[in-house]
Amino acid sequence: MKKTIFTLVLFLFAFRAMPALAQEQDYPVTITPCPPGVISTFIVQYTDTVECGAVTVPLNYEDPAGDKVDLAFAVLRSHSLSPAPDPVIYLHGGPGSAELHTLSPDLTERFDKLRQRRDIVIFDQRGAGYSLGELNCALGTGEEIEAEFASGNLPQDEFFNAVFAQCIQMLDERGVDLAAYTTPNNARDVDNLANALGYDTYNLYGVSYGTKLGLEVIRQHAAGLRAVVLDSVAPPNVKLYERMGEGPEQSFINIAAMCQAEPDCATAYPNLVDRLNALFAQLDEAPIAAKPPVTSANLAAILGRANSPKNVWQVAYFPRLIHDLEQGDTTVWMGLVDGSLQPPEEATPFLQNIDNFPPTARTLIATALKLAQEAQSLTQTAADLLNESEQLVLVADDSLASLFLRTLHERRPPAIDATEDYDYHRDLLFLSFQEPEQDVVRAFVTNHFIGLDADNLLSIVAEMTPADIKELYRQIRFDPQSMVRAANTNNYFLVKVMICNEEVPFSSLEGVAEEIANYRIPGLARSKGDILDDLVGGCDLYPTGTVPASFHEPVTGDGSVPVLILSGTNDTQTATTWADALAETLVGAQFVRFPNAGHAVIRFSECAKDIGAAFIDNPQAEVNSACTADLAPHFVLPK
Repeated sequence: MKKTIFTLVLFLFAFRAMPALAQEQDYPVTITPCPPGVISTFIVQYTDTVECGAVTVPLNYEDPAGDKVDLAFAVLRSHSLSPAPDPVIYLHGGPGSAELHTLSPDLTERFDKLRQRRDIVIFDQRGAGYSLGELNCALGTGEEIEAEFASGNLPQDEFFNAVFAQCIQMLDERGVDLAAYTTPNNARDVDNLANALGYDTYNLYGVSYGTKLGLEVIRQHAAGLRAVVLDSVAPPNVKLYERMGEGPEQSFINIAAMCQAEPDCATAYPNLVDRLNALFAQLDEAPIAAKPPVTSANLAAILGRANSPKNVWQVAYFPRLIHDLEQGDTTVWMGLVDGSLQPPEEATPFLQNIDNFPPTARTLIATALKLAQEAQSLTQTAADLLNESEQLVLVADDSLASLFLRTLHERRPPAIDATEDYDYHRDLLFLSFQEPEQDVVRAFVTNHFIGLDADNLLSIVAEMTPADIKELYRQIRFDPQSMVRAANTNNYFLVKVMICNEEVPFSSLEGVAEEIANYRIPGLARSKGDILDDLVGGCDLYPTGTVPASFHEPVTGDGSVPVLILSGTNDTQTATTWADALAETLVGAQFVRFPNAGHAVIRFSECAKDIGAAFIDNPQAEVNSACTADLAPHFVLPK
């Protein structure tokens, strides 16, 4: 049954006529107004053109006359007045992520170079985001949710398992076929989406789970493909959910190798892997007193920041951090935790030779440096005034809960991707079912905010009584969007459905334990244990093993589809070893490793964007990766 899936918001740019989208008889296209998540991007980028809609495909391809699913899409039209005929279809991560609701300037900017010549097609995969369809798990009113889940104060994994059990019961009563939500069906969706939109051939750019999907499209529909970029790969033959701890470990091993390749760093910080293991053992015996304390888990979390574009500069401090913590010095630790530490300054040859410049040039440079210092001072003054104003508002507002939520929404930084967006909403919802204590709310703030934003929120928390926190929880639970966002945005339920469909019995809890026991740096893998137990275990209520065994065979290709594999040294989600193995087995593939880049390398540098765009423009040519030589960090040395 067709459903109207978008908010009726009119959005049209008249800078150039947009080509009409073709409609295929079997898979009709419906053009609709773009949802608010798309519009918010293009209001400020007013020269862009975007067209939105949905392509209707069978839920079960073996029963084409049966239930249908609407695949919501947005076509970001090329900047060119004479674009290439083959678009780039973006395959988002997950499984279970969604992109259209967070089609932020970050996402459009990272594909801007590709848009110079081609349309970019972004769609929510079946069951995710605006393609949610029959997987909608609306869980009732605030009173019903509170009565069902609030009394037991369940741990987070048990809480969401209880939520999902209720979802399964609802979906079972509606006759929803959960076995239809698989990567092979997603691959058929991709090809049918391209054909329905009128593209005879197309290119793919897959990230994370999108690389597994891209490989499946190569396996099923190579004839329609012109070129494929696989960024941060998750091959189907890798037991991802047994080997998830491999990512954090390999990330640090790669960072240690970059240090050893820099003579001064190698001299200052030898044997980093062994020293980190020893430090983990030391912290297990006696954590170092600090706020928060230096524990093995907290240290692993800090090292995991290497995976994030906004925190990747902190990698330069990691060897120094280990060195200092060995001595009990928490200065760098606190600077990383509270956001007070700044990116290390890079000396520039231009200023190093300032004494050789003419007097007039030296005068101008001195004036510029003075103005920069004054600007920094003004910035700090503005921050102080802002903090004071927040305190004044705090005193004047009669509802600390309302003030906290308002500040939360105003100060929240843009999500890096849909996964981060979902984590935020999930944690916010789960927060509202905990004990009404300051420490619980404080932990949520420090997990999702840093710097001045965190300070502003924590100043409000400091004033809140248990009664204020109860009111805060009530407002979160009774917000009609909170449960919907947590249940459906980057649908964690869909993640569970797909893992049970595809990874069981391919992966097992026993395999998880064996992998963790064999890691070189087990302290970095420990945090994955509980997560993996939740993801791989508890599939009794779900369809399991619904994909054929051949799905887990390596995709080798035949060389007819040019493929570029991209991997970042710091990737803690998809281990660089997986990319290495794929590059050896995929016929004719080119491979580029990016120093000091984490998950989804396209987010980290212009170098990555340029290499991807050059490959799509000329996939038969050898990739020029010379720009990667300038990406390695310059590590901070001891005092």
